[in-house]
Amino acid sequence: MYQSKFLIPTLKQAPKDAKVFSHEHLLRAGYIKQSAAGLYTYLPLAKRTLRKIEEVVRQEIDGIGGAELSFPLMQPSELWIESGRYGNYGAELFAMKDRHGREFAMSPTAEEISLDVVRDYLNSYKKYPLNVYQINTKFRDERRPRFGLLRSREFIMFDGYSYHTNQECLEQTYDEYCEAYKRIFDRLGIEYRIVKADNGSMGGSNSQEFMAICEIGEDTIAYEEGNDLAYNIETAPIMNQYPKQVSTMEVEKVATPDVKSIEQVAAFLNVEASKTLKAVCYMVDGELVIAFCNGSREIEETKLLRALNGTEIESASNTLLSDNGIVSGSIGPIGLENVRVIFDRQVATMSDFVCGANVDGYHLTGVDFDRDINVDQVFDICAIEAGDIMRADGTPISLTKGIEIGHIFALGDRYTSSMGMTFLDQNQKQATPLMGCYGIGISRILTAYIEQKQHEGTVKFDRVLSPFDYHLIVLDYAKNPEQAQFANELAGKLRNKGYSVLIDDRNERVGSKMIDAELIGCSNQIIIGRDFAEGVVEIKNGKEKTQISVEELYA
Repeated sequence: MYQSKFLIPTLKQAPKDAKVFSHEHLLRAGYIKQSAAGLYTYLPLAKRTLRKIEEVVRQEIDGIGGAELSFPLMQPSELWIESGRYGNYGAELFAMKDRHGREFAMSPTAEEISLDVVRDYLNSYKKYPLNVYQINTKFRDERRPRFGLLRSREFIMFDGYSYHTNQECLEQTYDEYCEAYKRIFDRLGIEYRIVKADNGSMGGSNSQEFMAICEIGEDTIAYEEGNDLAYNIETAPIMNQYPKQVSTMEVEKVATPDVKSIEQVAAFLNVEASKTLKAVCYMVDGELVIAFCNGSREIEETKLLRALNGTEIESASNTLLSDNGIVSGSIGPIGLENVRVIFDRQVATMSDFVCGANVDGYHLTGVDFDRDINVDQVFDICAIEAGDIMRADGTPISLTKGIEIGHIFALGDRYTSSMGMTFLDQNQKQATPLMGCYGIGISRILTAYIEQKQHEGTVKFDRVLSPFDYHLIVLDYAKNPEQAQFANELAGKLRNKGYSVLIDDRNERVGSKMIDAELIGCSNQIIIGRDFAEGVVEIKNGKEKTQISVEELYA
């Protein structure tokens, strides 16, 4: 492939809205071009690299019995209504109508249509298990697209779906996918951790995320050094032992004028934040809920939602609180009426603490949970912090950032039951099959890879993902026929050995060629330049250049 005929629109500077290295590099190196917020064209270099990612995925999933197909990107809304997700998937779902007024969803995932495709066929136990997958474009209406391909509104994803007659079979395929994912990410050279995760809107009983370790990651991972135990912070259990505190004070109502926040209360009353009670107000599935935790901690909304068996959560407005007679800045559990209340389990051990008095400008001191509150709505609803433990006999955990690049779900009968899918079992009785689903962010992997491999402002791709195996940088292709002839002959020999080759045949300055070559980042660069007349070329590896004779190169 000649570079003069290959679309690589490199940039001297990245656009100002590129905030992270991977986004900036993909734009500057001519891998992608932005069309609108969260929408990108994958240019030829990116397509070659993404195709390599896809091929690794195909090889490993085919190896565990996956059969590739392709579902429509437009999915009839009736299927989503049938599963119960059309109304509660959220604003990320792109919905549209055709000219006849029929509603469709632009595919963010394909559980419903996958099931609709196979449910008539899978009518007998003899046809199970089945494992199908696709690799294509997905759509999500992100509120705030950012970080380039990391959180875009249109992206490339692998998604697989398996169907089973029993739990043992589902678990076996789930484990096979887990092992296949490990091989995929190992082959791609991605540093990752497997973490226990929340099933979210997908439903089901079990799920694990594969997280690429990365500082720009939007997820936080809690893990133990020296072993594989890891959780997404949204689900990480806090197993700290909180001894019951002994009460030494009586409840007293004290004036706290113009004191609202935990920091202000602690400073005004000269107590530690850990001796205060924090109130956080939410609307959960349309119901007002107030969650209480130790003043030094933060509520984890996913944990709270799971404790309440809810589906949607948002912060409650001050107007809503006022309309319900709740005094913002002085909310406490004593005397609080006509609202659902939930406590973090640490609060149940506290005594002699400060909380709101539900009267503007006043707080209560000397409060004891058992003596003055004593309710049973107690759960683990706080966000885990570095130094906490996730097992009663475990070691203190550490936190790191990660990018979700893969997710596997054991869905059970979440969709097969709601959509009425059945089969005849060995006893000729109707039974409901079980389902698993599996996803890999193909375009996200490119972002994670670049973030992990960046070095001194550039990226050199390993061969497994390099857009070309060899980049021949011919410094004077247009005016030196000997250089041009040698480059063409060398390219032919490399292609005969199965390598892909990009020849820089452009009539450009040497500096421009070298800058562009560094941006493109092919795994092997051969510079054919001023020393070629003496039978010498240069091999460039990162910042280092090594001279080698033509004879050695051919050897």
